[in-house]
Amino acid sequence: MKQKRDSGLGVPPPQMQAGSGFPLYSSLPRLRAGVRCGVPLQSVTRIAASRVVIVVIVCLALFGCSHIDDLENRSWIVTGGEYLNEPIAFDAPTGFQIADMNGKVHIYLYFDESGSTVLPGVNSDPIYGQWRAEGDIVTLALDSAKYELIRSAEVAKLHFDAVMADSTLTSEPDTSPVNDPIEMGQYSEVMKIYSSPFTVDIDGDELVMRSSTSTIRATMDHSVDKLFRGL
Repeated sequence: MKQKRDSGLGVPPPQMQAGSGFPLYSSLPRLRAGVRCGVPLQSVTRIAASRVVIVVIVCLALFGCSHIDDLENRSWIVTGGEYLNEPIAFDAPTGFQIADMNGKVHIYLYFDESGSTVLPGVNSDPIYGQWRAEGDIVTLALDSAKYELIRSAEVAKLHFDAVMADSTLTSEPDTSPVNDPIEMGQYSEVMKIYSSPFTVDIDGDELVMRSSTSTIRATMDHSVDKLFRGL
């Protein structure tokens, strides 16, 4: 009887010698099916693809932000634009002007990190403005505080001139010549070009700003770089 029991409890068949309680023969088909270390290759592929998508999204986000970084604190020369599919005739600035080798006066765009900008005029003087960025969207607006400061300075000068001219002045001087361009609606037409939010696209030295109504194109100004070249 002992001999029979021993023979009945002899060495397990080969498929049961894994030592883990699982048959060895079951691991072979799973390996052929693409399983490594208990994780299907299909799952590994999905994880890798997900990581690639995340990396691409992060890169695109950073790329968009870098546009705004490239936009500010650089001088841009306006090369053209359209409003409602019609060409925009930007006005050259009055006073101090910079011309190229062909005598063409440059029209500039500059976005200061403080949020201030000077927008090219269209049948008007250049416009003091404010700019604000959210992602790759730029919003432009009139700088009402700047215009109020200019108006206050002009009114103060009229007061000073009146006092100097007549020390017995008892009435307020006439400040009617001091115009408030915002109150007078002086820039209402030109601001139609700038009032819609713009997307920013920078490719090398080329800048394109697009809104629902307008397109503005400019190129980066390297005049300062050329001045110091070779020093």
